[in-house]
Amino acid sequence: MDQLQSMIDNMPEKTGKSLAEWIRILQARGF
Repeated sequence: MDQLQSMIDNMPEKTGKSLAEWIRILQARGF
């Protein structure tokens, strides 16, 4: 679980988007 949390915490610097932004994008695409 810590690894997942770490990945989530690092998401903004790695991808330029936060987890919440990715969820919105995926939902908009119908995922």
